[in-house]
Amino acid sequence: MKKILKYFMAALVMSTAASCVNLDEEVYSYISQDNFFTSEEQVAIYAGRAYTSLQNWGSEQSWLTMDMLLGDEACAPINPEGAWNDNGRYKELQEHRIPTASKLNLMTWDFIFDGIAACNDVIYALENSKFEFDGRARVLSEIRVLRAFFYYIAADGYDNVPFCINKLDTSYPKPQNRAFLFGWIENEILTNIENLADSRETNYYGRITKGVANTLLTKLYINAPVWGQPAQYDKAAAAAKAVITSGTYSLAANYKDNFIVHNETSPEAIFAIPYSTQYIESSDNAFCLFALTLSANIAKKKYSIGDGWYGYVGQPDFIETYEEGDKRLTDTYLFGQMYDKEGREMSISIKGSKDPVPYIIDPIFPESDFVNGRSELEGAFLHKWEYQNDGLLTSYKISMENDIFIFRYADVILLYAEALLRDGKGLDALALDGLKQIRKRAGLEEISSWDLDKLYIERGHEMALEGWRRQDMVRFGTYQNTWWAKKERTPDGKVLLPIPSEILNANPNLEQNEGYK
Repeated sequence: MKKILKYFMAALVMSTAASCVNLDEEVYSYISQDNFFTSEEQVAIYAGRAYTSLQNWGSEQSWLTMDMLLGDEACAPINPEGAWNDNGRYKELQEHRIPTASKLNLMTWDFIFDGIAACNDVIYALENSKFEFDGRARVLSEIRVLRAFFYYIAADGYDNVPFCINKLDTSYPKPQNRAFLFGWIENEILTNIENLADSRETNYYGRITKGVANTLLTKLYINAPVWGQPAQYDKAAAAAKAVITSGTYSLAANYKDNFIVHNETSPEAIFAIPYSTQYIESSDNAFCLFALTLSANIAKKKYSIGDGWYGYVGQPDFIETYEEGDKRLTDTYLFGQMYDKEGREMSISIKGSKDPVPYIIDPIFPESDFVNGRSELEGAFLHKWEYQNDGLLTSYKISMENDIFIFRYADVILLYAEALLRDGKGLDALALDGLKQIRKRAGLEEISSWDLDKLYIERGHEMALEGWRRQDMVRFGTYQNTWWAKKERTPDGKVLLPIPSEILNANPNLEQNEGYK
């Protein structure tokens, strides 16, 4: 399938130059926009601008990495080389003390609103072009739902955010809160869903389909109470059931199949972001988890990768929550005896030891080492996505080949079960069978009686590191708790993220979230 994707990915990359500078710029100013589109191919290339903006999801400073470090599944302590202090910014995330001037938070904000601007630009161009083709309504609906996705992420993280859906509006955008955005997002999806492709056909891999729209509705409805709306668990269950019964998706036989290097054939991929070592040149758009977590030693000797930045590791207390025999633990975190690419046991020279010692990583280590520095033998590497060993990844070429699934089928099964439980209904055969399959492939026995506490744990292990942990923790009421290297509860006002000070200073209509004033 990767060969079939080449055209679409090339379209995305061709649009990168336009989407990474000024998203309000008239890129084709030397040609009348009415006359620019003369073929459906040109429309696809131009619409790719909006999809390209998604690729920042997995970059170094992104929504995905922000989510990992704000939750309890990963952290970035001082490493054995004394690096990853960065003036305490990773400690600020660990403790939920994010300053309004945080660069990491600004990058997250920019990801969202660059995406919205790209969508506005594409929608305006398509609406004002005289070129007609059979798929015009579908492409417009795709981009409108994609824009709704970006606003969903914005409202989830920040609540009151600038709202603008008109490319030509040059005034300062006024803020809209979750109450408004809930209704607007719902309406955008319901208005456009019938125009979308029914399934994840080859030409629609990585694009908005009915499956994507229904999954977004599921997430919107199940989080309604968090957004100050009446509970809508019946709607969440109905939207999830539409995905499950569509016949389009199924669980992969092996959990790890969703995260292998060439994972684009996974039957669980509902909404994928295509990545490519060959096509993606910019680090801003690269999925580079290997660099964030691996040491240079492991990167070179185990994977033939040029370098590693030796930062992210698994949080010890989260790792301890896995059941014995859960295969997802070692599919997600790399620890224990390290082996090189030839399968030989590795050794390592460490401080205080005259001779090399066996390279055995302990995933459990003292929380004081977060600030004092962990040793070479402490901290599980993150390796949920398989790291390629083809020698193509270097210090300068850091985009992994694996695709990221923003929406995955197992996620929908878990959300469906959660919606039924929260609605006071028992799990039906559809939910029970899905949960049974999820646990069976993890090497675990079936749970005879489910409740929300058990489902929360199951969801954490199934969806670890996939970008939804913070949202799940907020919904289940655990985000404000203390955990490893986080000794104080998160105040109510710090559950939302701060609006970046740079953004506040640029727009007089915005007001800082209460916990950061």
